[in-house]
Amino acid sequence: IVVVFGRFKNRSGDRSEILLATIPPLPGNLSYPFSAQSAERVVREINPILKRIAADEKLVLVDNYSLFLEHPRYLPDVHPTSEGYRLLARNWYNSLKQLILR
Repeated sequence: IVVVFGRFKNRSGDRSEILLATIPPLPGNLSYPFSAQSAERVVREINPILKRIAADEKLVLVDNYSLFLEHPRYLPDVHPTSEGYRLLARNWYNSLKQLILR
């Protein structure tokens, strides 16, 4: 997918910026289709791959995993609380702002 989107150009003819986000931590009280193995895979497989892709392809990485490690009460289940969504929006905004201010 990164290859496909990496071919897109902006109005100036430059490569479009792609933002890639880590998966937030999965809480302990998971139900189907998630499991303890799902939470472990996020830590050991998925997020490391996402970080490597972002580094290799020079993409902006939005670290949602660390955000919710710092604020676990806003992610009581697979989906954040209302305040968690505000934090998530602010996290994306801060990453987008870096691109705009370049």
